[in-house]
Amino acid sequence: DNGGTTAIDGGSVTTTGAQTYNDAVSLGADTTLTGTNISFGSTVDGSQALTVSGTGTTTFSGVVGGTTALSSLTVDNGGTTAIDGGSVTTTGAQTYNDAVTLGANTTLTTTNSNVSFADTVDGDVAGRALTVSAGTGTVSFSSTVGATNALGNITLTADEIDFTGGNGSVQGSGTITLRPSADGTTIGVGGGIGTLDLSIADIGALADGFSQITIGRAGGTAAVTVNAITFNDPAVIQSNGVGGSVTVDGTITGAGNASVSIIAPGITLNTVGTVVTTAGQDVSFTGAVTLAVNTTVTTGVGGGNISFSSTVDGNGAGSESLTLTAGTGNVTISGAAGGVWVRGGRSP
Repeated sequence: DNGGTTAIDGGSVTTTGAQTYNDAVSLGADTTLTGTNISFGSTVDGSQALTVSGTGTTTFSGVVGGTTALSSLTVDNGGTTAIDGGSVTTTGAQTYNDAVTLGANTTLTTTNSNVSFADTVDGDVAGRALTVSAGTGTVSFSSTVGATNALGNITLTADEIDFTGGNGSVQGSGTITLRPSADGTTIGVGGGIGTLDLSIADIGALADGFSQITIGRAGGTAAVTVNAITFNDPAVIQSNGVGGSVTVDGTITGAGNASVSIIAPGITLNTVGTVVTTAGQDVSFTGAVTLAVNTTVTTGVGGGNISFSSTVDGNGAGSESLTLTAGTGNVTISGAAGGVWVRGGRSP
């Protein structure tokens, strides 16, 4: 506690009690700290690996890796890790084996390396934002997220995102964005083929309560393939850069207040029967739509608008039909269309 800098160059510090670093810490070697409660009152920097092991609470009150990124961070104390400084940056992996509490809106960044949470993740209060950028690495949550204090906005960027804490294990009140590292990376949803594989279990882990679920990148140039999947909150599936596409190979179900919006230059509906259904909520297609089979879009007998921003065409055979059921809602087709049947609602 000298108001300056503490340089840890020897590789390890072991105590039977607490370790308290109130000034900025610089790591001069790969370092392991072992003790009970280990707290950093200021910044931590150095292109070295940091392992914190022991019991009690590990507290990061300042930015970690903000000036010089750590090579990796592993916290394994069997207690709690409090990330209060707002950001952790490493070139390698970040591994949090104990329960994590966010004391500020938090950004975790690696260079194409994994970020893994083996235990719970919560905010110290409700509404904390969490942004994780792992590049081509994996972001994984093995337990609940926001179960005590629901998080706010969650943004996860990685080429694999896994939620294995169970159905409804991820709770938030803001938006949740799940996207790959680059515009040209493919996405599979519900068993669809893609580098970023968002399984039925991954989507099922998202508890009802988010203001919006966004899958994909606004500038995406790759294919998104969607098999049968259910969303409990408003969902946006996008790949809206040049060459981007979304193919729907199974029924997308919007439960409760879940609307469904699909955004891409090319959208292919390839599901016999019902391709999108909601419980009185809007369905929109932003981009040219191609029908690969006879299919139906329905918002039920209540409200819920159905809209197409561009053309609706068959796949060339000329025998495909699209049935739209909007109940008391409106049906809007802004481009040329053929073989479209409208049941209920109004078609302005």
